[in-house]
Amino acid sequence: MKRGVFAAVLTGEAVVCIAASNRVIPTFGSVPRLLSFPFELIGKGLRNLSLSSEGGNVIAIICYFMICLLPIATLLVVSRRRKLYKEDAILVLLSVSLFLVIYLMINPGVIQRNILGATNFQIGNAIICMVVYSIITGYFVLRTLRRSLSDDRKVLALLLAMMLKIIATVIVFIVFFILWDSFTTSLSSIKNAYDIFWNPININSVFACIMYIVSALPYLLNIIIIMKMLSMLDEYVIDPYSQETVVATNLVARLCAVTLSVVMICSICFNILQVIFMPKLYNVSISANIPVFSIAFVMAALLFARFISDSKSIKDENDSFI
Repeated sequence: MKRGVFAAVLTGEAVVCIAASNRVIPTFGSVPRLLSFPFELIGKGLRNLSLSSEGGNVIAIICYFMICLLPIATLLVVSRRRKLYKEDAILVLLSVSLFLVIYLMINPGVIQRNILGATNFQIGNAIICMVVYSIITGYFVLRTLRRSLSDDRKVLALLLAMMLKIIATVIVFIVFFILWDSFTTSLSSIKNAYDIFWNPININSVFACIMYIVSALPYLLNIIIIMKMLSMLDEYVIDPYSQETVVATNLVARLCAVTLSVVMICSICFNILQVIFMPKLYNVSISANIPVFSIAFVMAALLFARFISDSKSIKDENDSFI
């Protein structure tokens, strides 16, 4: 996927997330219901089909087995194309878990009576469905690690690019759905607190906007870094020793350092502003973040940039002797 197309996809996702958060478009209604998708929907559909008639019951049973046996069918197809590895056994576990989870979705009374107890029904559904998602995620992680053992730099670059795109997609969801929903909820709370004296332009509303920007800024800057890393990977695949690769790698390293500096400065300034205007604020959120992961990422990026630069220098030196 080209950079422009991928950027357009992320923009579209952001628009959809904001619309969903503001209830402009139909949503699943809650995060637990979203986490239960599509298993809860499949369970309801099969239950309604089973109760419709005797023929519908037979069709529902057939569909139930077909859906649950899909991972094992995938395993059989894969076995004809390549050698099976230990992690492929997870597909059998996935099939077993589908039998159990979808059965529970078809019979929600069993969940409430024998499993959940006093736990909220919708939250319990989400917890059960997350087991399936954890199995799927584990399988793909292990398969990615297996493929990463390949010596082919093009394969490694492709896997890294795929992971970066997934991370960017998740970041957009966090910024424009989760954080945006928290921001709009905060504005609603401020409005309710002021009641009839509500004024859209007041210090609490302004600070709520600033808090959203400060919270979202690290994620948005990470998307910029990801886009630059994708461009760097393109150059690396073409020629890891080219000047373009060295320039792109150094750009990513510098951008990581600048991003970390900007995030820390913004966080410090926001905390100071909150202390100054504390008597007038409805909500205060002071944080002292220690970005250990971000610092480690910057160090890794700088080290990789140095490695690429040194590799090119060694290659140029060897070529000069030849």
